Amino acid sequence: MDVRERTSRTRAALYRTPSTLPRGLSMRAYNLFRHRDKPHLLCAVPEDHEVPRFIAERAWSFGGKVTEAAAAPVGFDVLAARHGVRLNGFYLFQSFGRRRSSGSGGGAGASIHCG
Repeated sequence: MDVRERTSRTRAALYRTPSTLPRGLSMRAYNLFRHRDKPHLLCAVPEDHEVPRFIAERAWSFGGKVTEAAAAPVGFDVLAARHGVRLNGFYLFQSFGRRRSSGSGGGAGASIHCG
């Protein structure tokens, strides 16, 4: 594998979209918390997990719930979230821009607005 091919694969992994996720990968439901002073910083906590202590501080506010990858904020990576939750119990990520459009005009994650 040459350098160009490795670079291309790395970019593809970094900019993964729901349509390029491995087949059969389902997304669990996450509660999202947004940092008040840094609104691009979010913390995703699975619904069935305890909310980390640092989220209870005033610096964080509840930002909604997301149940579908297509409705997740831009920057949310389903595979990275799985690994982050497995290691830490939560997934921190940055979102710069509006959420992805699910095309349904609504849905479980439609209340999440990142922008």
